Amino acid sequence: MAFPCAALYDQPTGRIAIYYGGADTVTAMAFTTLPAVLDFLQHNSSQ
Repeated sequence: MAFPCAALYDQPTGRIAIYYGGADTVTAMAFTTLPAVLDFLQHNSSQ
């Protein structure tokens, strides 16, 4: 199970760093871009 903790957005590059905790034992970071998040939401929304 993953628990998002924080996110940082770099506007010039559109890059997002997402900090998250896993199973109450580790902390990790994942990277994506704003266009990728918006595309995912658009194609996987229930509405």
